[in-house]
Amino acid sequence: MSKELGNFSVRTYSLLTKLYPREFNSTLRADSVATFAEEHARLRSQGRYASFAYSSRNIVALIGEIIRMRLITPPGGRRRNTNGTHQPYESILRELRMALRSLLRTPGFSATAIATMATVIGATTAVFSVVNGILLQPLPYADSEQLVRVYQQNSPTNRFGVSTVDFQGIQQYTNSLSSVAGFAGGEMTLAGPDRSERVPVGRVTPDWFNVLGVTLTHGRAFQSADGNPGNEPVVIVTDAFASRRFESASQAIGETLTLNGMPHTLVGVLPTGMEAMAGFKADVWPVLQLNEPQRRGPFFIRAIGRMRNEVSLEDLTNDLRSVSQLIFPQWSDTFSDENATLVPFALRDNMVGSVKGAMGMLLGAVGFLMLIAIANVGNLFMARSTVRQRETAIRASLGASRTQLLYQFFVESLLLTAIAGGIGIVLASIGLDALVAIGPAIPRLDEVGLDLTALAFAAGIAGASGLFFGVTPFVTGRTESPSQTLRTAGRTNSDTGAAKAMRSALVSIEFALALPLLATAALLFGSLARLHKIPLGFDDDNTVVATLSLPAVDYPDSDARIAFWETALEALQTVPNFSNATFATGLPPDGGSMSNNFDLLEAPVAVGQSEHVAPWITVGPSFFETMEIPLLQGRLPDQADANGPPVAMVSRAWANRYFPDREVLGAQFYEGGCRSCDPTTVIGVVGNVSFMGIGSDDLTAVYRPHSQFAPSRAYVIVRAHAGLPSAAVVREKIFELDRGLALSRFDTFEKRLSDSVARPRYWATLVAVFAVVGVVLAGIGVFGVLSYFVTRQMKEIGVRVALGADPRSVRNLVVRRGMVQALRGLAVGVAVALGLGKSIDSLLYEVTANDPATLGVVSITLALIALAACYVPAHRATQVDPTAVLSQE
Repeated sequence: MSKELGNFSVRTYSLLTKLYPREFNSTLRADSVATFAEEHARLRSQGRYASFAYSSRNIVALIGEIIRMRLITPPGGRRRNTNGTHQPYESILRELRMALRSLLRTPGFSATAIATMATVIGATTAVFSVVNGILLQPLPYADSEQLVRVYQQNSPTNRFGVSTVDFQGIQQYTNSLSSVAGFAGGEMTLAGPDRSERVPVGRVTPDWFNVLGVTLTHGRAFQSADGNPGNEPVVIVTDAFASRRFESASQAIGETLTLNGMPHTLVGVLPTGMEAMAGFKADVWPVLQLNEPQRRGPFFIRAIGRMRNEVSLEDLTNDLRSVSQLIFPQWSDTFSDENATLVPFALRDNMVGSVKGAMGMLLGAVGFLMLIAIANVGNLFMARSTVRQRETAIRASLGASRTQLLYQFFVESLLLTAIAGGIGIVLASIGLDALVAIGPAIPRLDEVGLDLTALAFAAGIAGASGLFFGVTPFVTGRTESPSQTLRTAGRTNSDTGAAKAMRSALVSIEFALALPLLATAALLFGSLARLHKIPLGFDDDNTVVATLSLPAVDYPDSDARIAFWETALEALQTVPNFSNATFATGLPPDGGSMSNNFDLLEAPVAVGQSEHVAPWITVGPSFFETMEIPLLQGRLPDQADANGPPVAMVSRAWANRYFPDREVLGAQFYEGGCRSCDPTTVIGVVGNVSFMGIGSDDLTAVYRPHSQFAPSRAYVIVRAHAGLPSAAVVREKIFELDRGLALSRFDTFEKRLSDSVARPRYWATLVAVFAVVGVVLAGIGVFGVLSYFVTRQMKEIGVRVALGADPRSVRNLVVRRGMVQALRGLAVGVAVALGLGKSIDSLLYEVTANDPATLGVVSITLALIALAACYVPAHRATQVDPTAVLSQE
């Protein structure tokens, strides 16, 4: 037991049980702690996230129970019925009714506080659900913490997939993995009864479903023999696809699906809802048959392994390093990078690593908003408690104890936050659906939902807020006798120094939190604006693109593929409104589908070192004219190159990087690690276009003509004289050439560019919404405090005016009081923003997190908002009628 009690969660639970009332049996307490510790230890063995969820739920429930027993049931409030048993619930219901009537007597206060807290509880719970579902929850596989993704890595920042050689080496030599499987995602053409369609597919090695621990509901999983080249191709599909394509999932077994012209026998159906695996979503999962490798590359396989129970990630790392050392000398003639090493990463971390920083920023932003709202509503509660001083004094004079009065405050505040929490959960559900619906391609976003952990989180926020609202007015209240309060309440300023200090501090806190929130939104939008201003290097007007793949069965060799592409372009160019048509295997800004390694003949890399790598794009005739990418030097390929030695065009960035002081035209290089192949000669230099994403520093690219490297899959690009080319016309022209082909993913370049910045736009928009709400709440906060100040200081202001005070001096008095609070908060806010700046650096482009211009503009903006919020109550103070005020005394 001592080991479990050493755990923080168990210690916390044990300490909390000591807060139970004295009559709670010590034996029962010990049993409760022991039960919690045993269950926590059992779940800990299944993964830290399962134990975290269990601990969170039970600790929150325990806190609620203690509050109920200690606070909601007041001292002396337990009555006995005729047979001598306690009746605490009668007292609880009576106090709840009194609290409800009290809230209904002040509908403006109640509605404002409930709306504010419901909004922030809903927003915070929705964002927490996203973060919890993406970052904290384990993957939906058995013992998912044992799953790893294996990469080939040759530097701390450069890692890529594994090759067939690597994959087979891992299978043969690794002892740390109980099983390993490979995956290659993409699209295939699925033949239909009327017309073919392109569908996403996950080609997987036979052991894939065994590695992930997925059990099929119908049919069988893949067998080892299914992965042997030449055997009958088989496929497994999702339950949704089977039900849609066939009458039922069970009847789908044994049916045939024709993919890329090859018949595949359907042997199994996945469980309902299982559509995405290891971060890739597909309806169709064909078996991947790996041919005998001829060289070390290409590195196209995503390897997933399951570690043995007793193996750590460090053990596996050392094991894979040994495998790399075994493989390298056997294939060094086709892959000379001795630094490339097989490296494992936890699969869950690998899937969500790209969004960890943004998720943390988003949770921090909504957390700041929540604190602003709590400070705002806390001020409302303090103002309300001051107004109710006479009522409180009467209850005290009638014999109510300090504990009973505290209990009254708690019941009202907890009732209010409970109502707000209930509404907030509804808003969280709506908001969560919106976050998922409008969200870009974020890993695991489709797994996000409002679960018990999120509900416990919402309850925790509501409960903690209720406790704060209940205790703050009481702690900062008056300590004078009830009789003195009754004599002075309503005629003089009866605020204590603690209340004034707390009220001012809460306003300052609101501005201190609003500034970094608004600054973050401004930085993100500034970064987004710079991304949009980056020169594209091509013209995207009046252009659409689509994906087309040629099945190997119908187009088995280069000549057949060349003939099809040229015929298809000729057919498209006969359409009157189409000005040009071409194709390419990659498209800007982030469609560099293939990168290739190469070695310069004039400056070869040292033996054992990694070769250079660049995006490798095969282009059709008139590609540069269609895209309006300028030719800067040399020439473009022509028909004479079709049967000649290999040639290529390169981008200006490629030429500047590898030939900064020498003539690039005529330069030669070996590609793909093949020293026995003919070297490729550079014949032209074209303008820079990014294939690695907008904002990427790498603008290098190598373009090779289709007549020498005919692709089986490419993007079809069509430009119109005016307007956008008709997608239906493009489809029909391709369909006329081959009824078995299907175009997919029709997009305009405008949409492609918009999608390329979808994530930064998503983060910026969400933070901006939180920032605007936070700024509004901060402005309302200072306005409310000053309005309250003017009301409480009415007599003093009346005396000043009666003695001849200038209205301007009265106005300045009020404005100065509010601006001191706001500026104090802004000063702290600047320090907070500077301290948190590094946490968002990775999300910004050409903007520093501590940009002085942004912080200056945001500070001035918030100061002006504070000034505007101060002016209205200040102006009202100058309208005081001293005769009317003094006559009330």
